[in-house]
Amino acid sequence: MALCYYVPYFYLAAWATEIFCVIRIIASDDNPDYKVPWLLFVLIIPIAGFMLYFMFYSRTLQKRFVRRLNALKSNSYKKNDDDDYAMIGTINLDYRSLVHHFENGVWMYKCESVSALKEDIEKTLNDSIEVTPNMLKTNLFQKFIRAVVRIFAPML
Repeated sequence: MALCYYVPYFYLAAWATEIFCVIRIIASDDNPDYKVPWLLFVLIIPIAGFMLYFMFYSRTLQKRFVRRLNALKSNSYKKNDDDDYAMIGTINLDYRSLVHHFENGVWMYKCESVSALKEDIEKTLNDSIEVTPNMLKTNLFQKFIRAVVRIFAPML
């Protein structure tokens, strides 16, 4: 089958990705003076616009994430640490989370699972390492590979 038969599908995928980019730019918390050039760039240049958006704009989001990650501090409330109860799971109290995604949490009181959960958390913390900004630095070759991969990311 000739390649020309796949062109409409490629344009449909490019159009859908462009719409995704526009929605993502509009929904971001950035300065409007920063959003408008990206919107124009993505809308005016059909395919290369959103590819460059994913390459360059996503990198700024990664840097912002690293800054937020460095600002996190973990605190634990030790006053009621009596190994009688535990809760596991996540609960967001909104319609989509409860009805569509079935998010729930499990409250456990005086059962074997509480001690097993505590042991699992302690084991996980012992096996983990702290992520620092120095660990996220990349060399020029890695940056090049990531840029090439980001070109094809919208098509995956």
